[in-house]
Amino acid sequence: MPLLKLTEKAWEKLKRKEKIMLPISGEALRDAVRDSQSSTKAEIHEDLLDELKILRVSLADDYQVPPYVIFGDNTLQEMATVLPQSTPSLLRITGVGEVKAEKYGARFLSLICRYAEKHQLPEKRHSLKAKNSGASAGKGASAKGASSGTVLATLQEYKKSHNLYKTASARNLSLKTVESHLVTAVQEGLLEESEFLSKDDVLTIRLQARRENSRRLTPLKEHFQERFSYFQLKIALANEQ
Repeated sequence: MPLLKLTEKAWEKLKRKEKIMLPISGEALRDAVRDSQSSTKAEIHEDLLDELKILRVSLADDYQVPPYVIFGDNTLQEMATVLPQSTPSLLRITGVGEVKAEKYGARFLSLICRYAEKHQLPEKRHSLKAKNSGASAGKGASAKGASSGTVLATLQEYKKSHNLYKTASARNLSLKTVESHLVTAVQEGLLEESEFLSKDDVLTIRLQARRENSRRLTPLKEHFQERFSYFQLKIALANEQ
């Protein structure tokens, strides 16, 4: 390690407790910046990222759209880094707006929360993205209430009639949206699978999914044909690990 040799002038400054500014080479500065960046670089949980991509493909099959329409790769990478565990946190992720949070958020949050709980991981600060914190926080808080409130309202309405079409009409929602809310309710333990399928049917669907080593709905639908609807397939796989 090189030693510093102080001049008489430097000694005088030290005695007077004055600051001494030392020059730094360009190479040393670059090394310092590189070390700083590497030490603050956030960790991407690759196994979670793989699961998020599988979920994205499954949703893309459900909605018959390309996977990137659901969420882009950068968005999934940020999710796998920050580990958002609430709707407001999810809304601070790059590429997640209120519409997508409402449409897909519950499924992604459920997966992330299970992963974080299993590995005892806390949610990280959203250092990867700089949104207007004031505006976004307000939107996030309202969106969270709207999202969970919407699912609960749909569930309560469904329990009145136990009819999907009547529920959709009463809630002024599309049938697909009602089905999505009820799948979320099953995932969160608010509704039993037996409401829509027998235990044998649930087991049959899950076994076939395991044989195919995939949770993609399209191959399952092709296998079962008219025996089960897409909605029933989603219900059966809602809590399948």
